[in-house]
Amino acid sequence: GQVLVADMTDPDWEPIMKKAGAIVTNRGGRTCHAAIIARELGIPAIVGCGDATDNLAVGQEVTVSCAEGDTGNIYEGLLKFERTEQDL
Repeated sequence: GQVLVADMTDPDWEPIMKKAGAIVTNRGGRTCHAAIIARELGIPAIVGCGDATDNLAVGQEVTVSCAEGDTGNIYEGLLKFERTEQDL
């Protein structure tokens, strides 16, 4: 899906956040609005980048990953990935 890139979010952004495949913001932390909503929606979020709106262009293809630990990564292009599920 498309990546929502913004300076920060608030509750007015929720309708579009529900359509996003990932969220990237310039400002925020683990308890910011974007991070909380992303966890609820089950999508990756990278918050507090500082310069995401300057470095990511409209229509640019990127892969947003939060699978490598505490720090999220934004990769150029659409990377292949494998999704696995485990029963708990």
